[in-house]
Amino acid sequence: MTAKYGIDVSKWQKGFDFKLARSQGKHFCIIRVGRTNRDGQQVMDEAFYENINGAKDAGMDLGIYFYSLATDAVTAHREAEWINHLLNTDLCNTHLKAGVWLDVEDSKQAGLSPTKLTSVVMAAINRLNSYGVYVGIYSSFNFLTQNLILKNIPDYVPIWTAQYGAENKLKRLYPRKQIPCWQYSDQGKVGKHQVDLDIWY
Repeated sequence: MTAKYGIDVSKWQKGFDFKLARSQGKHFCIIRVGRTNRDGQQVMDEAFYENINGAKDAGMDLGIYFYSLATDAVTAHREAEWINHLLNTDLCNTHLKAGVWLDVEDSKQAGLSPTKLTSVVMAAINRLNSYGVYVGIYSSFNFLTQNLILKNIPDYVPIWTAQYGAENKLKRLYPRKQIPCWQYSDQGKVGKHQVDLDIWY
């Protein structure tokens, strides 16, 4: 299978030109669907509908990610319920070929022990899996290897890793893991917008 190039976007790319991105060879787009606020409430990304409709109209494969702030199982379950609700309502007819992802990188989460954070993340994944939702983890190489215990995360859980440079080191170090997506740069340029660049193997 040939590798595909893509992008990920959030409210910071509001007004993005998806057709231009598609003409530049970007085949997929992973869109931030929402996040947990500092007060513990789950909220929609302000540009989500604009972004997903723009990417869809441009003919791109779609994925979504949710910015997690969970530091305990209760919040992890609440995030999972929020994601599942959206998948069964507004997104029920949307094929998410580029996946559903939990973005785990917040400094609040980094304050937990790796064992604790891994169990929190798995609480969300297990809840979503129980609904038939296949979900992966997005984070940086350093966060994945220092703040989580990867051997405690089952190999069926996909990982989308961020590591800027010429090599996806995680793929080499963990050959048994499913690592289908690599964010290799945050310096992409599409029109007036700066954007993250990804590759799908």
